[in-house]
Amino acid sequence: TSRSRSISLRRHKWDDMKIYGPTARHTRRFVFSLLEGLSFVSVLDVGSGTGLLLQQILKKYPNIGVAGSEYSPEGNELARKRLPNAEFYSMDLGRENLGKKFDLITCIDVLEHVDDDRAALKNLLAMTGKYMILSVPLGPLFKVEAERMGHVHGYSRAELTVKIREAGFEIIKEIQ
Repeated sequence: TSRSRSISLRRHKWDDMKIYGPTARHTRRFVFSLLEGLSFVSVLDVGSGTGLLLQQILKKYPNIGVAGSEYSPEGNELARKRLPNAEFYSMDLGRENLGKKFDLITCIDVLEHVDDDRAALKNLLAMTGKYMILSVPLGPLFKVEAERMGHVHGYSRAELTVKIREAGFEIIKEIQ
């Protein structure tokens, strides 16, 4: 159908942006720099999209177990094709967690999309065995972000720090 072709086309363009886009490459460098020296055998990428970040983590750390969670069923379907040996879950982060822990959770550019970000952080904590890497855009929420990108939060560093600590996390490293 034309609808499924449209979804595929959007996902394909999304992958291109996540692979080649300067912001995504910059964020990925930060993620991999934060992974240096950490000991982990299981990873959950919350908001895993089409599984691109998990694929890159698995390439660098081939002896780990990887899983992803995504709100979008289409994203999970594409991620399963990319990583057939990984586990993928459908989850609304603001309302639920998976009821299991992972050594490492990555949550990259997701929290700003979740209405109840405080509940989402508590759900992330419930699934975090050792470490979580969280990345969000900082700054005010612009109308175009809400309309085109689905953002519902614009964070200041201070506000985000308070919410992270209130959820029960200890911040061990920050990168700007």
